[in-house]
Amino acid sequence: MRMFSRAKTRSAQELSVYAMSPKPSFYLISLLLSSCLVFLSVIICSRPPHFAFYPTPSWTPTTASKDSFTMEPDLSLYSTTFLQPALDIKALVSSQATTVILPVVAESLDAFPDLLFPFLGPQLSLLEIVIICPTALLSSIRSQLHEALLPLGPSIDHLDIILRSSPQGSPDLFLTVLDAISESIAELALIIDDSGLAEGSRFVEKSSGSRFQDQDPLVGSTLLDTLADNDARYLHNAFHPPFAVPVGLVRSFKEYCEMSGPALWKDFVLYVEINQPSPVHQERLLSKNLELTSALSRTVPFPDHDALSNATSDLLQLATSSFPSAPPLYDNDGEGESSFHKHQFLVFLPARRHLNSLFEVICSLQVPSKSIHPRILVYDGEENSQDPTSLEKEGCIIEYESKTLNSVVQYVISMAGDNRISGFRAFVDVVICLDVKDLLVDILTGRFGSELFPEATFIKIPEHDLDQTQWMSALSLRSWKNWQTAQIDITVITKDRPQSLKRLMDSLLLARYFGDPVTLRINVEQDCDDETLKIIENIDWPFGSVFIHRRVVHGGLLPAVVESWYPQGNNSYGVLLEDDVELSPLFYAWIKMTVLHYRYNGSGAKANKLFGISLYQQKHLELPLSGRHEFNPRLLFSEAGFPNADTPYLSQVPCSWGAVYFPEHWREFHDYLSLRLTETAMTLDEEVVPGVRSNFWSKSWKRFYIELVYLRGYAMLYPNYEDFLSLSTNHLEVGSHVKVRSQEKRDLFLLPLLPLSPGTRGHRLLEIPDQRLPAFETLPVLDLTGTLTSLEEISAQGDLRRSSLLNCTDPTDMYNIRTLLCLRDATIEVKR
Repeated sequence: MRMFSRAKTRSAQELSVYAMSPKPSFYLISLLLSSCLVFLSVIICSRPPHFAFYPTPSWTPTTASKDSFTMEPDLSLYSTTFLQPALDIKALVSSQATTVILPVVAESLDAFPDLLFPFLGPQLSLLEIVIICPTALLSSIRSQLHEALLPLGPSIDHLDIILRSSPQGSPDLFLTVLDAISESIAELALIIDDSGLAEGSRFVEKSSGSRFQDQDPLVGSTLLDTLADNDARYLHNAFHPPFAVPVGLVRSFKEYCEMSGPALWKDFVLYVEINQPSPVHQERLLSKNLELTSALSRTVPFPDHDALSNATSDLLQLATSSFPSAPPLYDNDGEGESSFHKHQFLVFLPARRHLNSLFEVICSLQVPSKSIHPRILVYDGEENSQDPTSLEKEGCIIEYESKTLNSVVQYVISMAGDNRISGFRAFVDVVICLDVKDLLVDILTGRFGSELFPEATFIKIPEHDLDQTQWMSALSLRSWKNWQTAQIDITVITKDRPQSLKRLMDSLLLARYFGDPVTLRINVEQDCDDETLKIIENIDWPFGSVFIHRRVVHGGLLPAVVESWYPQGNNSYGVLLEDDVELSPLFYAWIKMTVLHYRYNGSGAKANKLFGISLYQQKHLELPLSGRHEFNPRLLFSEAGFPNADTPYLSQVPCSWGAVYFPEHWREFHDYLSLRLTETAMTLDEEVVPGVRSNFWSKSWKRFYIELVYLRGYAMLYPNYEDFLSLSTNHLEVGSHVKVRSQEKRDLFLLPLLPLSPGTRGHRLLEIPDQRLPAFETLPVLDLTGTLTSLEEISAQGDLRRSSLLNCTDPTDMYNIRTLLCLRDATIEVKR
């Protein structure tokens, strides 16, 4: 008989049921006996089952052919307490290949025939029934199976019935169920318990006949949160069978368990909700016969809308009343202004010590001018505090709520329950948590969190970076909202200086990246040495992806730099580093702070002139024809009467000793360099910029970038910290442009690096006027030779030089190099 053939290929723990063919001497007796049994089965099947917990449907056989018969359910026997009639089991399995999982324990043994019988009809897509029971029940189950299957004959040849033994105990049973589902070749698994199909009314059908889709995470399931504040468990009794689940989802959960360790029912519930939180059709239905302390009501496809309306009000009332200790997201701030009109920040911290580390940042959010309402939940307590707790330092008072982890999880899930029923979504601007392994962080940063707070920016900060977050207090709301927008890639250019490369890589690994994923690109010249290659091959970069590019033909420094990085879009930024550079551990914080402020904070049209951010402080001027000479921007600004000599400033000089370049300007530079090298608009010996030393740098990419900067009136932002503290320094190694490495020359380039800040106050990055980055239009501007000027003056100077060189005064398009060079005979596509 086919129905048991596949069982023989299972593991050693499985026991197969074997059909026994009658001997020839019994053919006549068997024929008579079969006829009698068919007659008896009609009588047996027409009566209600004897199992008392829930009524199961009776089945009336109807003749379909000589060799088979179909079964139709009598829906009148279903409980009238449910809001919709049950879905016909035949309809459930008709659209997807299905495995039925039927666990049997001693208490449900007597009801086993009634639990099994509804699945023995010729459903087209039902592939197998897996019966899971303790080893002690195998003999009894096998006997009952023979009695139930013998009268059905060949009508169930399509079906496999498999016995699996399971050790006694709930965890072991759960694992056996997982194994059975994951080994199935079906698409869907239908899990039954001792209530049989009585709760099948949870399956609700649409009149059009639409059925369960592949993307539905759960069909007809109930997801309950029975978590009390003093309960040490997260969730339990989460699914009440019968429910159906895609086999592929169970397989992915098992793979997750192999990495994260043993799991229970509660872990499966959370895995489903975190990874596939969307309701089947964005509607939820409450079953009134289930006791809930709080709930995410069950997923039901296509519920009746009148029933949904009634159930919704019940669930909203229940979920609201279940959490008296959890205040609403939008409360009143005590000054007559509802915090609903403020921008909402949620901060989740696993310990009070983390609040101390973030104190300055949270205080900055409470500044009235920002109209931000931060809500802080610390979940390290053993019990919930009924009243807000406060922390005060230097005149700033922070109120926070001390909760248990369980209660915070419970609060978030209850909020989701309200939202999914009412269609309301909590409008939260920013959610901040730590990059730690706990249940709450998994929920917040998974798909569940993005559905609950669809407009929020999620920021996950590593715990070891908390003591260096004070610079974040300088961020505006716009900057916070765009935290994830900018993608900053690091590009390293190297050839044959292995010790220099190792020093640079060590400084990169010691830097703080505050949870951002950072891609590292290593660009290697064709004639590099073996030691350099070995260092590159052994790079371990824990912050993101690593890409290694090695040239097959020697290119020299110009193509090595220019071709090392190209922006993917207008939110793509490239940090260009030659291997003789070393970095401050705060270099990324400087980049993040400045990029967010000047690119995503509404700095205005003038900020389009900003082509990058330097990590290096200028200690000397390199472009005057008279040669290099010392330069001190603080002294210059003080003598010029600037109120803040310690301000960052703009300079037209592009930095090659550690800088981040902006995407639009770098693309334009590529186009410009291509046209210059082909002499399309002017010859290579043309001096585009008069009176600067870069005109003699025939093999330097900086010569051509300086030309573009001059013609466009562009500028780069430079730091201006005390004692020339810098975010990068240059060790002036011997290379393409350095032939002699004297101590005197080294002293010109070597700068002290900005160190990590001890303690939690006075972050060195904020040693700028008012501890805020100045508005773009207020920054001092220096030309290529270090003379104070303005953005208007350098733009006018570039236009004048363009007119003189090209005899052209046509208007130009932003970032379009052909219009700049007056090449009207052809066009190129410009990304904006």
